[in-house]
Amino acid sequence: MNSNSNSLATTMSIAEPTAVEGAGSARDQTVGKTTARRSRFWEIDTLRGVAIIMVVIYHLAWDLYALAGWDINLFGGFWHYFQRVTANTFIILVGVSMTVSYRRARQVMGPDAKLFPKYLRRGVTLLAWGMLISLATWLALGKGYVQFGILHFLGLSIIIAYPLLRFRYLNLALALVFFFLLPPLVNAVAINSTALVWLGISPPATTRWTTSP
Repeated sequence: MNSNSNSLATTMSIAEPTAVEGAGSARDQTVGKTTARRSRFWEIDTLRGVAIIMVVIYHLAWDLYALAGWDINLFGGFWHYFQRVTANTFIILVGVSMTVSYRRARQVMGPDAKLFPKYLRRGVTLLAWGMLISLATWLALGKGYVQFGILHFLGLSIIIAYPLLRFRYLNLALALVFFFLLPPLVNAVAINSTALVWLGISPPATTRWTTSP
């Protein structure tokens, strides 16, 4: 599980492409990169650092539980909510970073620039890291392997979210609808296959490791 934590340390930079990548001349790229550095949001950077620290802390607790045999209740109480807050903070920050980078790229490269290939590469990169973690945990743990973890989720989300980046308040409305309506519907679905685990639909006996940060 530690490999998942190590890969998360670079997720934010992967999800936040440089605004001028692929833009015209080398001078344009240099100017754009300088502008992007000067206009960084310290709030996002601070929360990003806090989120990464929380991931490291949670995985340290997990290792102490799973490898050292410490009596830690990771599935209830404090650690349960700590894990949820950590995962959701990380997911929200990746979405915010992606939106900010998209707006900056449009300002620098113009409204007709083809940005999707860059986001596709980043999404595929995260999916590849997620698949490597799945393979490693499958070889080490067998049935308890990570089927669809946070890196799988973020990689797929970056790709799927691209068509929605040009919208603003509509995205907020969609997020509220998905947040309140989808969980009850997903929880009501009974299935004995793991084929839809990437949608959050998994068999009742599926290990909880699939959703850990």
